[in-house]
Amino acid sequence: MIHGSIEDTKHRRQSLAKIVVDFKRHGKQITRYTLQPALKKAGFGVSYSTVYRDLTLLNRENTYVRDLAESNYSAYQEEIANSLDWVEQQARAEFLKNKTYLYLGIIMKVQDLKIKHTSGENINVSVALLGKKFDQIQSELQKYETSKVDVLKLASKTR
Repeated sequence: MIHGSIEDTKHRRQSLAKIVVDFKRHGKQITRYTLQPALKKAGFGVSYSTVYRDLTLLNRENTYVRDLAESNYSAYQEEIANSLDWVEQQARAEFLKNKTYLYLGIIMKVQDLKIKHTSGENINVSVALLGKKFDQIQSELQKYETSKVDVLKLASKTR
């Protein structure tokens, strides 16, 4: 076997991966100091540093955290989109019921935020500010009209 060849390195890393799986299955500690003797026994007399580099490269292939982060990020983005849809639906319902044009402003702002959201802009702060604006409009309207639906209380109940 030629030491240092690309094929030797691939074969050594494949063997290391199998050893790691076996160690996990048997509850053994996985460090370069425990793996190096196992690799030597498998025919690969390499240094602890080489084992460490190989183990680091194998760990880079582990996508568990990346996959978890992507799924959580996806759920977060879906929650923002659902919140925007909900605010828009409530504003439309209030507009149709009361014919108060302040709700049209909210609907337009929601449409703007939806565009920003789908283009990748972080709009979390904007969504919070929009909720505050909606609350402010509701408060102002309650001074002048009797409002039958408190949209923000409904929002907090649905979450």
